[in-house]
Amino acid sequence: MSLWTIPDDQKYNIDDPKHPAYSGGDIQFFECNEYNDLTGAEFIVSILDELRLEHAGSVSGSGFHNNRQNIIRAWHEHRLFGLRVDNSWDFYEANKQRGGDDAAFLMPKSRVGSFVLPVFCTVDKPCPKGKSINEIEDVAIQYLWVAQRVRGAGVGTRMVAEVFARGVEDPLPEAEPFWRKMGYTLQTPEPEKPGKKRRRECKQTSDVECLIN
Repeated sequence: MSLWTIPDDQKYNIDDPKHPAYSGGDIQFFECNEYNDLTGAEFIVSILDELRLEHAGSVSGSGFHNNRQNIIRAWHEHRLFGLRVDNSWDFYEANKQRGGDDAAFLMPKSRVGSFVLPVFCTVDKPCPKGKSINEIEDVAIQYLWVAQRVRGAGVGTRMVAEVFARGVEDPLPEAEPFWRKMGYTLQTPEPEKPGKKRRRECKQTSDVECLIN
């Protein structure tokens, strides 16, 4: 696993962050299964619908579509986050003035989706109830997905600024310029010393010790 990290002194101004293009209203960061209720279930359905449509419409397919099980697990474990527009009227008005397609900036497949931006991220640690994920130390982003139709509009940047994770796990090669722009760099692991012992799992037995030469 490769890990990209951000310097401790790096800070994002999320007190008044910029709205993504063609947006208005109050955009809020939220945990997608905070209350274990119908709204949370509708959100994961919206995501799966979006991934299915993107996969079907892409020549090369979508790797996120093939990771549906991991995404559902993250939702169940309170590690899945999204962005929503609380004041949809302002959103539509701002979008209309710019001549944009308001539907493009929403997940249209369910009731909750009518107010949710087509973006999500998963992290490696659960979010305890009553806490914000950016209050938890050493959180790493595992997946960041932005619908193709809204890429380049600031949606992914807004999500990363809200999460403010310490690291990013295994970013896709084509996404590396984005993570560098956000201040993350590849963490180079220290070379292991000759003769150092480590433990690994073996299919035939339990843990066994291996000698690295």
